[in-house]
Amino acid sequence: MPEISIRSLTQTFGAARVLDDVSFTVPDGRFVTLLGPSGCGKTTTLMSIAGFQTPSHGIIRHGDRVLFDARQRRNVPAERRELGVVFQSYALWPHLTVAANVGFPLKVRRTDRAEIKRRVAEVLELVELSHRADAHPHELSGGQQQRVALARALAHGPTALLLDEPFSNLDAKLRDRARDWLGALHRDLGITTVFVTHDQTEALAMSDQILVMSGGRIVRAGPPLDVYRRPGSRFVAEFLGRCNFVTGIAHHVGGDVYVLEAPGLLGGVRFRADVTPGPGAVTLAVRPESLSVSEQVPGAAEPGWSGQVTHSTFLGESFLHTVQVGPQVLQASTPRPLTTGSVQVSVVDDAASPVSDEAEAFDKFAVAEIE
Repeated sequence: MPEISIRSLTQTFGAARVLDDVSFTVPDGRFVTLLGPSGCGKTTTLMSIAGFQTPSHGIIRHGDRVLFDARQRRNVPAERRELGVVFQSYALWPHLTVAANVGFPLKVRRTDRAEIKRRVAEVLELVELSHRADAHPHELSGGQQQRVALARALAHGPTALLLDEPFSNLDAKLRDRARDWLGALHRDLGITTVFVTHDQTEALAMSDQILVMSGGRIVRAGPPLDVYRRPGSRFVAEFLGRCNFVTGIAHHVGGDVYVLEAPGLLGGVRFRADVTPGPGAVTLAVRPESLSVSEQVPGAAEPGWSGQVTHSTFLGESFLHTVQVGPQVLQASTPRPLTTGSVQVSVVDDAASPVSDEAEAFDKFAVAEIE
């Protein structure tokens, strides 16, 4: 499946700049997620690739084909881009059966009737809905409707798949099942995929690469684990889940290793940085699960800082504790309960990462990092 290449994509509506010089590449056969809050530009980017919106500037390529080039005034119509699109609302025709909905893109392309029947049967089997071919959308569950929409997007054999918040209408349990099912389907088909979501769990679980967007810009890009552990900014750290922020003065101790001195944290917090932290205050991001917390044993010499558990919340898979360490209020996650009282707290090695206060635009010349 061909790659998708976006360069300097910009979209303005009057004085509003919805997309601001967006550049990235979706490699052949990879699953790339555009992640961000409402209004960040992720859906506008997806709809621009699909051909349903016309950007003000930029270039969109799919393999060797130029789908859009503002300077050359080239804009291939959506129906000729050969892309499969799944909308947030599913957009199924209520008066048509499942088979008729799935076969509609082929009918529009004037495909032979026997070929339509063959292809519809093939994709319905792929999404495990062959037994519902004669049903109407209102007779299906939300999860089944979502699979019909996906089958319709795959029916004409697209060279890439675009999905706009496809699980947002499902309840939590169905979302988990749909996520696993779609991930398995993508692995089987190997189709180049762009996925839009505001749900960090979906992005982390499904993606080869995540592009975090804010204010019409890409502010962080990389593999899910790297983006989660090294968010780069407060915005990304907070958007991807719970996070502690510790501010202090950094001192170089050798190589790429530094120690952050912060109030109440005797001995400081060790961290690594590829770039020398600037002068003045430095802020570290530390995930709750990256804090090691153990109940104090009287007379035992244990590493870390003395703290007090002031509150605990049971989250099902783990417990979230609020821990007071001097003036610092930290959140720590453990698989077992802790009694309210004295504990020892330390940071897991290499788990602290420096962050900036502002979400800065991802360097467009560093786009090769995600290719």
